Amino acid sequence: MTIKPLRPPVVTSSPAPEEAAPEVEATATSGMEASEDTDFASMLDNYEQTSTSVSPGDIVVGQVVSITERGVVVDIGFKSEGLVPKEEFTGPDGELTVARGASVEVMVKQIEGGDGYVELSYADARRHHLWEVIEKAFTENQTVTGKITERTKGGLQVDLGA
Repeated sequence: MTIKPLRPPVVTSSPAPEEAAPEVEATATSGMEASEDTDFASMLDNYEQTSTSVSPGDIVVGQVVSITERGVVVDIGFKSEGLVPKEEFTGPDGELTVARGASVEVMVKQIEGGDGYVELSYADARRHHLWEVIEKAFTENQTVTGKITERTKGGLQVDLGA
């Protein structure tokens, strides 16, 4: 059996080795190396100054970049973007409560998720914020108001809003 190529091979002519200009190539390369080193160093410094350091448990403010089937992609200023499950931005009517470009407060759950995104949670950040409101009200002997959402075995579930 003989295998024939579908198209004839394209042959291009290249200059003979003695026709090449190694001096020009060497000069251009050595000049570019110094420039690349300087550019890389300045880019690295710039990156380190602009990128934020985040740890699991941190609450950060980010901007919604896009909404995909997998979740809401949020830019938190870290080297990679974060992903919040869509369910955390879905209202009782099933509609999304966030739009592209919106500023959101999220909690960092895990730095490197399995898919390359930082794992984020809007719901956990909201719960953390509400807990701070409750603590402040307690220390200042204030009353908090909420809406009873469910009766449980141990009492009542109350939505404090915020």
